[in-house]
Amino acid sequence: MADFAFSSAALSYIKRGFTGTGSDLTYQIEITRGRTWYAEQPFMQYASASVTQNYIFRSGSFVFAGLAREKQQSLSARQDARNWGLSAGLRLGLTNKDQLTLSANAKKSNFIDATLDYEQPTLSARYAFARPIAGVSIDMGLSFSRKNHETLRFGRQDKTISADVTGVFNQI
Repeated sequence: MADFAFSSAALSYIKRGFTGTGSDLTYQIEITRGRTWYAEQPFMQYASASVTQNYIFRSGSFVFAGLAREKQQSLSARQDARNWGLSAGLRLGLTNKDQLTLSANAKKSNFIDATLDYEQPTLSARYAFARPIAGVSIDMGLSFSRKNHETLRFGRQDKTISADVTGVFNQI
């Protein structure tokens, strides 16, 4: 199974704060450096940076927009890549204190090898329960993504639907 083993390690620095003197404009800056291995061999290393600006329009509810940039350096036969990402969304604090988040993301990747260029829009929804269930804080998400490789000879679209449930055991 080592032929298909994929592993990664990353270290991130995240800064959150307020834009200006008001408390309704919050931001987040994230810088990440990482490395991946495929079949137990070095595959690539990457560096990314992103900034997200939020506007709080009522307690527990805000809209957000962000910009991300990533550079991937190959440590294998794969080509280097540079990616741009845009995101926008809305988080609503519901009357029962649960949270609903709706977001849209767009990613554009530029490789030296044009056959690996792609554009990838993603739509996501997340729901977080305010009250733990049996001592476990739960949130769940659903996303739909379509990766378009238009520069390939016949074109190609990879469609992905994913669902996840995250549980945080508060007593551990």
